[in-house]
Amino acid sequence: MFVNGLGQSRLSWDEQLTPAMTGRFRIVTYDLRGHGDSDKPPTPASYADGAAWGVDLHAVIEQTGLRRPLVVAWSMGGLIVGHYLERHGAGRIAGINLVDAVTSFAPGLLSATSAELGKRLALPDLAVRSDAIGAFLADCFATRPPAALFARMLAYNGMMPRAVQQGLIGITTDGLDRAFAAVPRMLISHGARDALVDVAMSRRMLAINRSARLSIYSNAGHAPFIEDAARFNRELAAFAASPTGDLP
Repeated sequence: MFVNGLGQSRLSWDEQLTPAMTGRFRIVTYDLRGHGDSDKPPTPASYADGAAWGVDLHAVIEQTGLRRPLVVAWSMGGLIVGHYLERHGAGRIAGINLVDAVTSFAPGLLSATSAELGKRLALPDLAVRSDAIGAFLADCFATRPPAALFARMLAYNGMMPRAVQQGLIGITTDGLDRAFAAVPRMLISHGARDALVDVAMSRRMLAINRSARLSIYSNAGHAPFIEDAARFNRELAAFAASPTGDLP
């Protein structure tokens, strides 16, 4: 079960929808509320409650008939999974792969660049907001992907209404650490060259969940599953297949 990040879509995971992966695993992707082809409520209040995002994830799991799925959460997806866990517990999932995931708003865990872009993404001036979308997407990568892929990502990032960014400031992370601590198996993937989320965000999870394993991608930025897809898929497949979560 793949959960995309802010401004992204289910298309973010195309590198994971390879024959090698789909031949072994059932894979489900979806667009978050306000993203891609999903409904886009016009008010910030529709995005300000973390529990609502968690309810959405629960609904997708239920409607697709997944039984104890492994949940992969990128960036803001970490918050969504955290709120899912807080409401529904960890008993219905097999484990979590956090990918450069936001799990706390404590000082120093998000970069100054991330905070500055977040403010610009909520502004009413379309020109300013459009420039911020381009800058945000560029900062997701240590090495920019092929032009066609970047153009596609830019298009669906532009589909997100600013109400999403306006509402996000209302989401709390209170209690999420307790929820993450109860996850039975956890893999943490993080790009060492991430310009948006400091690696300290991922390292802190090692103390919260004793089953967690951290995999650092030395040449990747905020999107290691795109920047080093072969390694990411290999490690995710090994994690999914191993009862102890061992990596290759």
